[in-house]
Amino acid sequence: GDFDNAGSGPIHIVSVTASIASVFQAGAVAVGCSAADYTLAGAAMAAVQDVPTGTSVGTWGGASIQFNNTGANQDACQGATVNLAYAVA
Repeated sequence: GDFDNAGSGPIHIVSVTASIASVFQAGAVAVGCSAADYTLAGAAMAAVQDVPTGTSVGTWGGASIQFNNTGANQDACQGATVNLAYAVA
């Protein structure tokens, strides 16, 4: 990912932590599909850097998301959108 810094000066970043915020289907919260149907690996990512002001400046990465095959009927997850949230420290 890239950072957007609308501040008046650079900011110091230490880490980015990702989490699954919601799962949507056809523009609404998915029924029968949830964050439990997915695994987010490497959610805590080191990103030690000073981020200058600007859009799409500085970078971070390392997390991955995987669909869990639970053995139950997961048809409700077909075509779902998984929304991620990010916390910066």
